[in-house]
Amino acid sequence: MGLEKRGNNYYYYQKERIGDKVRSVYAGKGDIALMLHWLNEDRKEQRKYGSLRDCIKAEEAELNDALDSFSDIIKVFIDGFYLTNGFHQHKRQWRRKRNDKRTNE
Repeated sequence: MGLEKRGNNYYYYQKERIGDKVRSVYAGKGDIALMLHWLNEDRKEQRKYGSLRDCIKAEEAELNDALDSFSDIIKVFIDGFYLTNGFHQHKRQWRRKRNDKRTNE
């Protein structure tokens, strides 16, 4: 498929193969030719990067899973730190225990 400039005008031709021969089929002139060319370029780009997007999404999901498991491990360490230093959880907030000699210095 191609955009051709002849004189001051643009012409858009679609190429089709019949056996060994390639035939040009007229599709449009001027602004229509330019729009057809841009649409064709967008389609080519979508086909080219469609599989790339799928790969990126898969890698992103894998990275999110790894980050979630890392976050869970860090949470366990933080919870252990607070518990060993005399804190407790009240409505998902860490608070000091009353009358605890470790925290009332």
